[in-house]
Amino acid sequence: MKAYILIRLTSFYREDMKKAVEQIRKVNGVVSADAVFGNIDIIAIVEFKTFEEIKKIIEDIYATGMVRDTDTRIVYPL
Repeated sequence: MKAYILIRLTSFYREDMKKAVEQIRKVNGVVSADAVFGNIDIIAIVEFKTFEEIKKIIEDIYATGMVRDTDTRIVYPL
């Protein structure tokens, strides 16, 4: 399965955003992560097989210590 995780950070400084993106990209299950303009700071694309796996991915993203909140959108297969 695939999901988009919309991430807001605790800091808005460029260097902090760069560090957060680098750390999030290292999380197992994260396919890509990019900083974006707007009310969301980072969008991560993740792949997982079970809901336990996506739960662990989200926990690992929070474990970076720079995440204020997330909004996960699981892709609906058509």
